Amino acid sequence: MVKMSNELIRCADCGKYRRENEPLCPDCGSKRRLINEGLHESLNVSDLSTLSVAVSASTIDVPSASISTTTTIIPQEVMKQPEEQRDMAASKLVIENIQFFGGDEEEEEKVANIVKNIIERKSETGIYKKGDQVIVLNNCNVYGSAIGGDVHSVDMTFIEEWNSLQQTIDMEALKHDLTALRTELSKKAKTDDEFKALSQVSMACEDLKNANGPGMLKRIRNSGDWVFGVAKDIGVSIIAELIKKSMLG
Repeated sequence: MVKMSNELIRCADCGKYRRENEPLCPDCGSKRRLINEGLHESLNVSDLSTLSVAVSASTIDVPSASISTTTTIIPQEVMKQPEEQRDMAASKLVIENIQFFGGDEEEEEKVANIVKNIIERKSETGIYKKGDQVIVLNNCNVYGSAIGGDVHSVDMTFIEEWNSLQQTIDMEALKHDLTALRTELSKKAKTDDEFKALSQVSMACEDLKNANGPGMLKRIRNSGDWVFGVAKDIGVSIIAELIKKSMLG
């Protein structure tokens, strides 16, 4: 008996969803799979291959409690290169997108090592600190990688839940609550775990802005106890309820 995958992927050509173990789209016959439509449009990236990898970087300025999140697509042609050239090209793409280091080779090398671990799936996230600046790098919401086996897909559960949630939730209130939560977390984050949780919420804001509701749900559900506590304290009830549902199983 063939075990059916519970993961859904999105066709890069017609936009319809299909199960991950279906090689071709049943609607248009394409084999291409979309990483994140909003990201590709905003970054003007034409490569939609499953061999691409996306790395997000949340840059946090601790004194001002500000945060900005960017996402870098590392395309197929880079991922296919020999390891040394691949790592150099991938880290260069990420560093150029962050626009933080000003040519400091020693500091850039530290970030390059984090990027290497992420694209090889040795870690999902990494933290770089310099003075009052913290940069959290994450394996973003990608559907495939040339290295390391398992892929990040949005489980069908999140897609079904998002489809249902859209019928009952005030979307403007959700956006407001998510932004307010990110602002408050930026003021309170002190530890590495808190910075990582903050970066997840910041990426959830980007997901919602890019119409990736299921991705937003997945990030919020995995944001943890600290985020839940802050959400309750500041009264963002919509987000608190979403996290609470995950905590209750």
